[in-house]
Amino acid sequence: MNLRPEHRELLVEHALEDESVEICGMISKDGDGDSVEVYRMENVAVHPSGLYVMDPAAQLAVMLGIEEAGLELGAIYHSHPMIRAYPSSIDVSLAYYPDTDYIIVGLTREPIEVRSFRIVDEEVEEVTAYDELLQIVRSSSRKSYWWRGEDDQRWARGGRRWLQGSRFS
Repeated sequence: MNLRPEHRELLVEHALEDESVEICGMISKDGDGDSVEVYRMENVAVHPSGLYVMDPAAQLAVMLGIEEAGLELGAIYHSHPMIRAYPSSIDVSLAYYPDTDYIIVGLTREPIEVRSFRIVDEEVEEVTAYDELLQIVRSSSRKSYWWRGEDDQRWARGGRRWLQGSRFS
């Protein structure tokens, strides 16, 4: 799936809202493989600091809505607040959708990692490391962050603003 930059920004914003728990959600894609919409989901796990669980009824409702809109499930995303952005053994064992990307936002390194994987028959293959296109660097407050373009010349403060006039917009 081609994750649009503004959707990548939404995933990072979601993960930074509460860095003590794994956040989660889903992303729809169109027929060309481009991301269309990010669906934030509540993590209903008993211990959300090390595991994500979506409410099954809410997950089904989103998946049916994606299908009714003529779209496809492009990705399932979650964060890793305490370990690197790579599927854990639990992530691998719970990967039930072989045609779907699994995106992980890793909060343990600078810059923040956003990586995408395909998991088929418990085999993990990295599809994309999105930090190749831009890096996300948090300030010391860890509540604001900065987006940096590849050329290290264009900076924009995090939030809903995107790099105006750059090739990332």
